[in-house]
Amino acid sequence: MQSNSFTSSSRWLLIQVGIGIALAIVLLNIALHYAMRNLDTNGASVSGLDSKQAADVIFIGDSRTNQGIDPRVFEDASNKQITSLNLGRPGMQAPMFYFIAREYLENTLSPPKVIVMNISFYLLGGRQWFEDIYLAYYNPKFWQVTDALDTQLINTKEALSWYFGTRIPMLRYRKRIAGLIDSFAEDPTRAVFREHARNSLISSLFYDERNKGYLSRGVSAVNGIPKNEFGSYKIGIDNGYSVYTDYLKRFFDLAARYRVHVIVYPFPWPVQAKIAPNFQEVLVHYDKKIKSVAEGNPYVHFVDHNYYWNEKFFVDPLHLNQQGAEVLTQHTYEWVKPYISAR
Repeated sequence: MQSNSFTSSSRWLLIQVGIGIALAIVLLNIALHYAMRNLDTNGASVSGLDSKQAADVIFIGDSRTNQGIDPRVFEDASNKQITSLNLGRPGMQAPMFYFIAREYLENTLSPPKVIVMNISFYLLGGRQWFEDIYLAYYNPKFWQVTDALDTQLINTKEALSWYFGTRIPMLRYRKRIAGLIDSFAEDPTRAVFREHARNSLISSLFYDERNKGYLSRGVSAVNGIPKNEFGSYKIGIDNGYSVYTDYLKRFFDLAARYRVHVIVYPFPWPVQAKIAPNFQEVLVHYDKKIKSVAEGNPYVHFVDHNYYWNEKFFVDPLHLNQQGAEVLTQHTYEWVKPYISAR
């Protein structure tokens, strides 16, 4: 009897310990979820991508779009007659164009009339951004995971990690937590406050629906871009990434199915890029490639403009400041007007 009683007590103790550990893990994950809202800008930047807000015009692309086209300026240019939404996000490459656009088109109350996008050549190859941002932070729908598996964009291990790891804060924020630990080790007394101040403003801007997905980089301008800043760009970044090109074509085909016009434009570059060795050759090469992918699709339109701009419009060699964003947004409105009433 004593042995049975001891065994029963031990089992009950183990059950209590197990429940306690499970509860502690759940509480820790809940605490991490709220704590990291203002300590991790990668998580904040992709959190709003499932927005179903209806808009006449959608902007999509990487950080250059996210920080380069202001929906509020666009709507002011249209006298509030055309609504818009910025779905561009840092490091968004061709596969995510398709995933984000399809998720939006299938779930928004009213499909847009026009999608405006930039396709910078570095969005057609490479895995770093996809792995560090989207596989780590974007919460995929089940169809997105199975689609990525089917096209061999990801393997089975990555698929499981993408679906479950992005939903469990202890896994989702492990890299950021490691970075915070390093920062804390360098300066224990100020680390938390410094990191919070650095990230909370950006996070609040991303979560603020009034910004419609746009993140302003402020009014400061880069001062003196080196002449060799753009000399390292070469043709070939897309080598081995034909799956990215396939996703780009699927994006164009998706827009055609919904009868949504796609306007593709060259994003502005500082004037220093114009004289960089081989740079224009790189732009021309990938411009031809993108046009070949869209060939025969009557809903895809390419616009041209003088895309070498004075550095006063840039906050750094790749991104526009607010002044530059307002100029580009005005151009965007002019490009959209011929198609806004077409269906």
